[in-house]
Amino acid sequence: QGVDSEKAAFEAAQAQLNEVNPNLKLPEPPEFTPDELSDNIGKKFPDVELNMVDGSTISTSDFQADVTVLHFWASWNQICENSMKFLDQVEHGSSDLIIDVIGLNLNEKDENGDRITTPDNAIAFQERIGTNLPSAYGCKNVFDMLSAYIIPTIVIVDHEGIILDIQSGFNEALVRQSLADALGIEAP
Repeated sequence: QGVDSEKAAFEAAQAQLNEVNPNLKLPEPPEFTPDELSDNIGKKFPDVELNMVDGSTISTSDFQADVTVLHFWASWNQICENSMKFLDQVEHGSSDLIIDVIGLNLNEKDENGDRITTPDNAIAFQERIGTNLPSAYGCKNVFDMLSAYIIPTIVIVDHEGIILDIQSGFNEALVRQSLADALGIEAP
């Protein structure tokens, strides 16, 4: 996507956040090189425990679907709402062992700037937009492990945990193509 599109995505995300709460500011992204995020492609996804909003815990090493889509999102971001609805359709249109989609809510801040450490915000967001994707909360550490900083970020992982693709932002056609490539089929 290039540095210019990454900067534009960051500026758009900050503008959206300003509409919700002008007192909150995104942290300045690190100096970004186009290859930094893509350097993860072909590597194993970090083995971490995820705290799910339903109270369970899962390990990323336990993913069993042919393809797992990990969707980093934040409740204040309109693009995340759109991508979440699309990925909900993907999840519910696929058999269990082909594609799994897991939402990874970032450690958001409340109006005082304090980190939210409960699943309440993630649950409320999903109820508001009408999705029931399995989601984890408090995933900023995993996001940072990938050197990601654009929200949403979509990571596509194969059944062995190898990262096949990482996309900053959301482009439905690119996600469809990436999923088709991961499954070895023609994109719809």
